[in-house]
Amino acid sequence: MRKGIEVEQESIDLLSLLLKKPFDKNTERFSNQYITGLPDIIDGDEIIDIKSSYDLWTFLGNLADKLDSLYYWQMQSYMWLTNTKKASIAYCLVNTPDDIIEQEKYYLSRTMDVISQESPEFKKEALRIEFNMKFDDIAIEERVLIFPVERNEDDILKIQYKVEKAREFLDQIEKMHLNFNK
Repeated sequence: MRKGIEVEQESIDLLSLLLKKPFDKNTERFSNQYITGLPDIIDGDEIIDIKSSYDLWTFLGNLADKLDSLYYWQMQSYMWLTNTKKASIAYCLVNTPDDIIEQEKYYLSRTMDVISQESPEFKKEALRIEFNMKFDDIAIEERVLIFPVERNEDDILKIQYKVEKAREFLDQIEKMHLNFNK
């Protein structure tokens, strides 16, 4: 999550370059009586949410899969909140900040049975970490995966229903708790 927060603007810039369209980070939080959310990008009648992959392997892990169901529901929520019809999740592969790479190398040094970070075995593995977390050598069009999501009114009604049921459950728990020692 830390990387995602730190590189969010870089990912937005990468998507802008790929689609040849300038995008700005949305800063407006939307709420209704059921949910709240802060979509990353609002472009007319479309929401785009950025997911900055941690490393090469987490990015490539999205190739064979369909969209994660949690992200599907997130997009339905955003479309409901903003009254838009389309949404997309854009997985972006941007360089990991150097301090996070150094932290990964530190963790590596703690788990390897080496005398120091000057050990050839450590240096080899440290280079592998850098290789998996720096992506300037990969073409822009290969560093973004876009999963479109269409608005589904039935699923939006399910969100409302689930929130109502959750509130009923929490109300019951609160009553039990408040009356526990009486």
